[in-house]
Amino acid sequence: MFLPQGPYKVGDISRSISSNLSRLSDGDKIILKDRQDFLTGLEPQEVAQGLGGFGDYLAYVFPQFGRVVLESLRRDNAIYVFKGKWESFSRLTKRQIIDANVHDARVLHTKGWQDRLMTVLHNN
Repeated sequence: MFLPQGPYKVGDISRSISSNLSRLSDGDKIILKDRQDFLTGLEPQEVAQGLGGFGDYLAYVFPQFGRVVLESLRRDNAIYVFKGKWESFSRLTKRQIIDANVHDARVLHTKGWQDRLMTVLHNN
């Protein structure tokens, strides 16, 4: 399901997914809003909400980097970065993606995750 067409501004995605965030604690809402705002600040061309096993993920499409970033709406999940045909990969389970190594990168949400993600995005 694609969210409304961009361009996106900081806060737009958080407002679009507010029903997903409503069940979370205030602390988790702040963390997840900050993550979405960081990714929105990178100016994605499109944003889609995942289906199936990725229902709690948003796909941020960045043609300028040649990548798609799947970001979780859950606090303790990683970011998955893909090149190419991400739609087919997004239908796999996380275990299938990791086992088959079809992702370009997996970025854990630990200190410095933004810098690690930027390194992946800028790496051809």
